Amino acid sequence: MKISKLTTSVFVLGAILYSSKVDAQNVPNILESGRESRLLLVQVNPLAEAYYNRGNALRKLGDMKGEIEFYNKALRINPNYAEAYYNRGNALRKLGDMKGAIEDYNQALRINPNYAEAYYN
Repeated sequence: MKISKLTTSVFVLGAILYSSKVDAQNVPNILESGRESRLLLVQVNPLAEAYYNRGNALRKLGDMKGEIEFYNKALRINPNYAEAYYNRGNALRKLGDMKGAIEDYNQALRINPNYAEAYYN
């Protein structure tokens, strides 16, 4: 069974936060206590992915404006989310905003120069 890094990180973070030794008042101390804790929290960003997935669902329903709204939310949380830029670019292209689409494709490529799909659009 393959387990994603996100799933593992969320599980570990949940275990840390719900441990009997941790309460809400201690969280800042825990976050400052070691490099591993900070790196774990940087890696875990399920909200950006949730917004991205909501955008994808709205795309499948044909709601391009709603799709763009949720990609925007994902990008506010994670401005290095190449896939969100790419998908938002696709939605903008379908709405006739070629300039905005090209800007998003270019941003996706700045983040990930190997993102082949962005080159073709």
